[in-house]
Amino acid sequence: MSNRAKELKNRRDASFIAFCAVLALSPLLAWGFFTFPMNDDFSHARWDASWAGLHQQFSDFHAGLSGLYTSMFLRYVHGVFTHMRCYWMVPFCVVLGHWLVAIWALARVSGQRVSGWSVASYALVWPAFYVCTMPSTSETLYWATGAIAYEPGNLLFACLVIVTADVLLGEKQRLSAGLSLIANGIVILLCGTHYVHIFSCVVYCLFLWLLSSLRTRQCEWRLFGILLTACVSASIALSAPGNFARQASSVGGAAVMPLRSLSIAGFSCLLFVARIITSLPVLLFMGMICRFVGKDRRRSRPQMLTEWAFLLMWSVAIYSVFALSAMARIDPPPMRTQNSLYFHSLFILVWLLCCLPRQAWNSIGLSDGERWARACVLVLFLTPNWITAVRELGGSAAQYRRQWTNRCRIVAEAKSEGQMDVEIPALAIRPLTVCPGEFLGADTSCWVNIAAARYFEVDSVRAVKQTGNGAE
Repeated sequence: MSNRAKELKNRRDASFIAFCAVLALSPLLAWGFFTFPMNDDFSHARWDASWAGLHQQFSDFHAGLSGLYTSMFLRYVHGVFTHMRCYWMVPFCVVLGHWLVAIWALARVSGQRVSGWSVASYALVWPAFYVCTMPSTSETLYWATGAIAYEPGNLLFACLVIVTADVLLGEKQRLSAGLSLIANGIVILLCGTHYVHIFSCVVYCLFLWLLSSLRTRQCEWRLFGILLTACVSASIALSAPGNFARQASSVGGAAVMPLRSLSIAGFSCLLFVARIITSLPVLLFMGMICRFVGKDRRRSRPQMLTEWAFLLMWSVAIYSVFALSAMARIDPPPMRTQNSLYFHSLFILVWLLCCLPRQAWNSIGLSDGERWARACVLVLFLTPNWITAVRELGGSAAQYRRQWTNRCRIVAEAKSEGQMDVEIPALAIRPLTVCPGEFLGADTSCWVNIAAARYFEVDSVRAVKQTGNGAE
């Protein structure tokens, strides 16, 4: 086969992969046009869109909620878009972010062997795989607050790994000054997203510094500086007066029953891992990794010990999240937290693939990669997330959206008549794909009701269940 024919075949195969990935993402992205603000989203939808308003929100959140400065800023920015009725952007931004990061990672791994079109096409498999197999789409993909709290941390962590990949894989013993500066900036932002990412960031930076120091038999000061930046940033976030994780742990009585909490966390963590590795797409993904890793016949003992050390440290980071949740008597962790842990678990599998040296990567033909990518993307059509999204999209999507338009109409009519205490119907239809559960109820003193009243610009809002004879 001539080079021209091979190029056409590779482009055709990449186009098929891209088509299947887009087809897998289409129903999940289409649901974005049927979603609307919920729960915490109301809290930041009417913020003062000025620098003074931004400063005030930072002050209020630091004192009353948490020190997660990156999430605060992103929530503030998204509040402006929520006010502009651009809520549909949430799933598109999540998918776009993962696609761009996957392009960057795949381009670094493949080098010059794969064309730009093929890289972009194969990279679509990652967001499709992640979205279609995550534990819960409703609490991350369609709920803006959940997406803002977790997904930026996932993407920033992936960027940190890509920036430090040369040291991680042993191709270089130290970072350049420019990459070190970029890594420090990423670490600062990463530690301001969520405590899940704080643990992961500190563990990764510690592992990277220890790995480089053991290889060179001396302290690598730039990596030590990154570790120090991670520790300082984590301290700033976790020491905030209103840090939720610390307050929840103290209220939950962790100091009274630490052993019980740790045991519960261990059991929940094992169940979480078992549920992940027994799903068909992940099993297929693991099979692909074992197949590629098996091609590397030059795996040295230090390399294998490095891989196992990384897996052990990473398991400690994931277990720490379960332990903190158990101490706060939130067991298992919320589904949005499990989504982020699932991302990190997939990263462990990707790490095994990235551990392959250049020689092993050169022995993996494009046909092997294309074959496994095709299998991974085709199995997505059998995942519960995709099947449920398609089924509900053709059934309850329009009715679910109509509930929001009906609420807006009721509030507008009440305001036009001078009524500032508004009663709206509670959600009767709650699709599993997009609805994480509604906190808005009949108690007008609840924080969600107060935030919703501010969003609708009325004095109070209460949501009541509707029966055949009217409000319940």
